[in-house]
Amino acid sequence: AQGFVPTHRIDEIRKRVHRAVLRGARRYLIEQGHPQPAESIAATTFEKLHNDAFEGDPNAPAVELAVRAAELCGMRQGSDGDILGFKVSCDARLFAHEYPGMTVLTAGAGRLNLAHSDEEQIDLEE
Repeated sequence: AQGFVPTHRIDEIRKRVHRAVLRGARRYLIEQGHPQPAESIAATTFEKLHNDAFEGDPNAPAVELAVRAAELCGMRQGSDGDILGFKVSCDARLFAHEYPGMTVLTAGAGRLNLAHSDEEQIDLEE
């Protein structure tokens, strides 16, 4: 539950995660024939989940300029392309809250689907 979208507030995300964990624990206990309550084997903590997700304006002039600059560098836009926008919990929120009138862009090298995983990597050509 470390990456989530801005359609739900953090308190709702925590409730949903907690309910899902208990549901899974109950299912496991039933399948194993154990009578104890799910709470006896499952717990949820949110040590890394402290904030609501961040979403900026995808049509802001700074975003359009950044996309154009990336295209000029050979990146492509689209579902199979290199230029992607995503709505998740991100440190960009810190700057967006500190400077509410400023467009905040987040960029990084590597493949988005590998970000913050054991497989995170970048191609040296990037």
